[in-house]
Amino acid sequence: MKKEIKKSFKRKLSIVEIVLYSLAGALGLWGFVYVILGIAAKYTRSDTEFYKFVINYKDTFKLDVLYWGMILMGIAAVFASIVLLINAKKSDREFEKQSRRAARLAGLSEKKNAEEEKVVDVKVEEKEPEAEQPVEAEPVEEEAAPVEENEPAEEAAPEAEAE
Repeated sequence: MKKEIKKSFKRKLSIVEIVLYSLAGALGLWGFVYVILGIAAKYTRSDTEFYKFVINYKDTFKLDVLYWGMILMGIAAVFASIVLLINAKKSDREFEKQSRRAARLAGLSEKKNAEEEKVVDVKVEEKEPEAEQPVEAEPVEEEAAPVEENEPAEEAAPEAEAE
């Protein structure tokens, strides 16, 4: 039974998941390229076309290429995390559903086997109801003096207590 529940759960990625992860990856790669360009721009000479591009970019967007790259990588990481959380919850729901189904089927098969094993042929005979007889109380064993026939019972009792 436990082996059925602990089956490995492999779920294929849907087309939407593949597209969303690809977009997050492309956005992250774009940010990474900008970070590399920003680092390279700090160490280039000021008379190159690349340096002029970085200066124009900074004037246009009010931030350096390096910082835009960090922003794009951060957005990509958040986007990928959200997609992952949504799909993980979906995957967990499907796994729990399969686990419950397997447990339910295992329980039904055990119940069926138990019912098959419990079948017993019994021959029933009717008995006549017996009259209930009163239960006699068992005598309490006490050491008492023998009562003589001539003496009354009242006189014998004090003698038994004296002993």
